[in-house]
Amino acid sequence: MQNSLIKSAGSFNIAIFLIALLPVTNIIKGGSGTVSPVMDITLLSYIALYIICFFKVVFHHTPIHFVKSDFITLFWSAVVLISVLYSEYTVFAIGKMSRFILFSVGLMLISRIVMQTKEDIDKLLTYILYSWFGVELYIIIDFVLSGAPLGRYAFFNVHPLPMAMTGVVVLLLAFIQLLQQKINSLLAIIIISASLMCIIISASRGPLVALLLTLVMLLPLILRKLKLKLLVTLSFSVVLLSQLPFVKNQFDYFYDRLMNSAGDDDRSGMRRYFIQDLYMDSFYDNPLLGAGINGVTPVVSSHNIFIDVLGENGGVLFLILVVMVALFIIDFIKTIWVAADYTKIILVSLLMLNLWSLQFSWSYTENKYFFVFLAAYFTYSRIVKSTRKSAGLCAAPDQQSALALPTSSNNSLNKNLGLNRNLGLNLRAINPAVLQEKGD
Repeated sequence: MQNSLIKSAGSFNIAIFLIALLPVTNIIKGGSGTVSPVMDITLLSYIALYIICFFKVVFHHTPIHFVKSDFITLFWSAVVLISVLYSEYTVFAIGKMSRFILFSVGLMLISRIVMQTKEDIDKLLTYILYSWFGVELYIIIDFVLSGAPLGRYAFFNVHPLPMAMTGVVVLLLAFIQLLQQKINSLLAIIIISASLMCIIISASRGPLVALLLTLVMLLPLILRKLKLKLLVTLSFSVVLLSQLPFVKNQFDYFYDRLMNSAGDDDRSGMRRYFIQDLYMDSFYDNPLLGAGINGVTPVVSSHNIFIDVLGENGGVLFLILVVMVALFIIDFIKTIWVAADYTKIILVSLLMLNLWSLQFSWSYTENKYFFVFLAAYFTYSRIVKSTRKSAGLCAAPDQQSALALPTSSNNSLNKNLGLNRNLGLNLRAINPAVLQEKGD
């Protein structure tokens, strides 16, 4: 069995590690409001990353590679920026727009500067797997020490949704590594079990549904790679985990919530339908431009990326979103069916997981889980294209050298053997057929 990605991760890279931690910094700091804003780990991480990028570009002359898709990113950012001018809730709109451009879109630029090779992408995936697994253990230990309370577990002031999202990402990442035999089986089962535990105690439906839909789309890969022994081991581990007393009670609660039958404790679905109606009404009122960023409600999103875009920024950005998602789905299908590029398989799978999640949860503008993998996907695609282009440029000279090699070798051989013109011999003039005849 091959080793995990950590073997190829090489030396520690603080910038890539900070990028990997960004989505879970809210969990690490115990949610918003528990730490002084001056010591906000999320904000400090972004400041550190921007400083590192500044030094890399100015003093190390690290190139900033631009691609055609950047025009879409710039256009999207410009539309969001302009929409602040006609948003009803201007103060909230300025805050949301600033976070979107500086944190979400900014992460695309940061990743491009910090990650320049395939090995850098492997480091990112390695840091995500093991650091997020550490966060999961932190949550589980706190849950057990708190007496395993029944219901949606609130880790300090953290909303259950990020905990569930962390769980599904780590589970999918470990599962794909296990399929590709890139990780020790026992370690993978431990990580998957911890991830399942986080998903269950968070009792968040959206991330779990997103995970199941992603696994269905990964069936061609799973059917090719999953062995009977591995299937039995995973099934046994899940059954064993579900029999733990506090896990079983929590699972029963989660199942009831999935079926939307947990009574008065679960009204989020109805609230979301009501908010989504408000977003659609805003789109109908201004189909071209929408109500502007944060223009529908001051603090709540529709929990659906398509409805978010329609309500806030209208049909123009919606059409761009549909085209971009369609192109990605095509790339996803090609990657899964070909199954040649292991790193890309992971990236498209995790990005697909986040796209599904954005159909049920969160606002896309501030979803760090989504933008970390979106940035990694575009960065890796740029690296692959650049590598292929460089290989193509090198191929022509190599081919000419190969063609020239027999001539130079013959000339050298002629000189060494003393075969000059006076003898009327030249190895290049010898008929191969004659040599074959004499050999026979």
